[in-house]
Amino acid sequence: MATYYLSHAGIKGMKWGVRRFQNKDGSLTPEGKARYGVDDQSGSHEDYKKARSTSVRNMSDAELKKALERVRMEEDYKRLTAVQKSEGRKWVESVLQESGKEIAKHFIVKYGKAGIQKGIEAGGDVYKTGERRKHILEVVRNRKKK
Repeated sequence: MATYYLSHAGIKGMKWGVRRFQNKDGSLTPEGKARYGVDDQSGSHEDYKKARSTSVRNMSDAELKKALERVRMEEDYKRLTAVQKSEGRKWVESVLQESGKEIAKHFIVKYGKAGIQKGIEAGGDVYKTGERRKHILEVVRNRKKK
């Protein structure tokens, strides 16, 4: 009778949840950069760096032409490789956008008038004295209490 089992010893001395080639914020350690072949310049190509680092005034005509060609090629690549949105997705996005605008308008009409009225009642010169932020916070706090 054969018994099957899976075992994994991991790396000796390694702690749980600790990554060898990655910092806690997700960036790569120097060893990680070496392992994955990433430059300090985030893997950018020489032409890309050159096209964006030199001032236009200091470029010759040939360098400027080469830089423009590089930028145009990148834009063309982005445009050609972009994922096309389906008609349904476009429609849903437009509906959400329009309904969001309507909700915002309704909110401003409903609550904006009350806020402006309270500001006027409190004294129109409140906004001139630099106390505007304190006044707004006070109005908001009073509204939350109700």
